[in-house]
Amino acid sequence: MKLLSISAVVLLSLAFASPVLAQKANVVSGIGNTSCGKFMTSYKENPAKAETLYFSWAQGFMSSINFNRKMQNGTPIDFGAMPSAAQFSWVRDYCQKNPMKSYLRAATELFLAVEQAQGSPSKKAPESE
Repeated sequence: MKLLSISAVVLLSLAFASPVLAQKANVVSGIGNTSCGKFMTSYKENPAKAETLYFSWAQGFMSSINFNRKMQNGTPIDFGAMPSAAQFSWVRDYCQKNPMKSYLRAATELFLAVEQAQGSPSKKAPESE
């Protein structure tokens, strides 16, 4: 039940953040402000460089969510529930299906997928919205 309520908070935060991000407010900084389409273009040009740059940002972003949970007496997720290679693949799949979404959105959705992976064997990237 607690996991469900925490997931709801993350999803609501994402829903409320979308209009703010659409207004070009500087709520989030870094490469997460770019689109999934730009990530995919960068990935096609230089996979290793793009994955290192973008995924380092995603790991820091997801770690900050996890750290906040722990500080607020919530249950942090176990990033080991989905191996790093599977996380890379998940983000690429999501971004390929959703090129107009932000990389921030991809990282947020990945966080939720890793959370779900703790209770299930795997989760595929959501279909295009």
